[in-house]
Amino acid sequence: MFNTAFTATAVSSMRTLVLCTLLWHVCCIQSERGRKHAEAELGEVSARVSEMSVTITNVNNDKRRLEADLANLQAELEEALTARGAAEDRADRAQAELGRLAEELRQVRPSVAYSLAWTRFLLNILIIGLIEYMRWFYGRFNRGLYD
Repeated sequence: MFNTAFTATAVSSMRTLVLCTLLWHVCCIQSERGRKHAEAELGEVSARVSEMSVTITNVNNDKRRLEADLANLQAELEEALTARGAAEDRADRAQAELGRLAEELRQVRPSVAYSLAWTRFLLNILIIGLIEYMRWFYGRFNRGLYD
């Protein structure tokens, strides 16, 4: 009834069609899996890019803060160096003044010693004179000359 050649060709064509359909179905499944895999990778990469953007922003903020801290520390260092220079100048002037005063003291010391010796000598004379005057006055008072 059916032509076997036609039937064989039809069966072969049907097999080819089924195989092509199966192959197309497998390809669709694989492409769907590939699409899902690509979407998952895209999500992961997007999350990593977001994380990296946040990290970069934080690092830039830290960098700005550290640069400001560094500028403040450099300003403080400059101020400290200026103060140190001023202190060294004052110390040098004080050292020079100390040397000048020490030299002046060395020059004045002999005259001060001489003046002290004369002062003691004159005080001793004055004291001796007062004692003699008191003896004289006491003697006259006791004799009744001042009644």
